[in-house]
Amino acid sequence: MCHPFLYLRVLFFSTFLFLGYSSKAQSDIPVFKVSEMSPAEAFDHLQTFLIENEYFVQAMDSKQGFVQIKVLPKDRSMFKRAKRHTVNFFVMPDGKDNSKINLQINTERLDWNGEVNSSSHYYKDEGVLDKNNKVYDELISELKKYYDQLL
Repeated sequence: MCHPFLYLRVLFFSTFLFLGYSSKAQSDIPVFKVSEMSPAEAFDHLQTFLIENEYFVQAMDSKQGFVQIKVLPKDRSMFKRAKRHTVNFFVMPDGKDNSKINLQINTERLDWNGEVNSSSHYYKDEGVLDKNNKVYDELISELKKYYDQLL
């Protein structure tokens, strides 16, 4: 016969394992690090970068260090369904004299309601892109090029 507390111990241990894993997974989002620049400076330069590169700024909050833009991907073809990305930038401190910009990209796909006579199109949410998606790499590469020329 098993000890009654054995089940509680197993449950307790597995709960801590799950919580530890889920907190790591949530914090593991793409980050661009900005050396020797305060969050306020990094935010101002991010704003300039977005305007100079003609991104559509959906929302901006300098107090929170938050910017949201909408982007239509450049790799569109007539055989693929149209997509659009909503990109969230979170500018925050990274140590004493550095900053970091966390990125989060949500994708929506243009869809059709399927009706011939009263046809309509709408964007269907496909969720947040995986952190290993090339879209993150391309955007971080553009940011790196811009911030490198500032220093």
